[in-house]
Amino acid sequence: ATSGAFTVQGNAVAYGGGLWVAGGSNYTGSNLLKSVDGKTWTPINLGQFPPFPQFLSVFYANGTWIAGTYQYYNYNSIFYSTDGSTWNSPTTAYTTPYSTYSIGYGLDQTANNVFAIGADYPGIWTSPTGATWQHIAPSGFFGANPIRALVYINSKWYGLGGDGTSATIKLSVDLQNWADATFVSAGFTTAYRDWE
Repeated sequence: ATSGAFTVQGNAVAYGGGLWVAGGSNYTGSNLLKSVDGKTWTPINLGQFPPFPQFLSVFYANGTWIAGTYQYYNYNSIFYSTDGSTWNSPTTAYTTPYSTYSIGYGLDQTANNVFAIGADYPGIWTSPTGATWQHIAPSGFFGANPIRALVYINSKWYGLGGDGTSATIKLSVDLQNWADATFVSAGFTTAYRDWE
């Protein structure tokens, strides 16, 4: 069993640097909490964020936490922290995506490690540290459809996008150039294949 001040729907949880961080929201409020054991949770001060932050994603890599929210009233939707307790807004104010659904960490088109954001605004946002972000418009990507998931595994980026009625999975090695994934059917299951 867990204890702590969970009062809303949980949307995301991540572990790194000896700490768990979980975030969530609904129409009545928001939670961002931390834990060292996954059982006892402590609320993180929401006064560091804009009014009514709706946490959608949490991610940890390379000593940095990234939290993604729903953006409204021209507030940032991305925040970063080095300890999970004190959070900062990027210096690139008002240019971050509307709803930050997914966060990944891997190599970009210049072979540098970056955080990458998948959101409901076309394109991808990248940052080496979480402090400054840039928007890139990849080729062969999802058009105007939201990016619901973005992960980096075995030197490849995988993106999941959709318009509410259908979904598409694409892959990339550099975040800039994307291609449709190939699926093979085997009986009653569908397996993913990223090679020809």
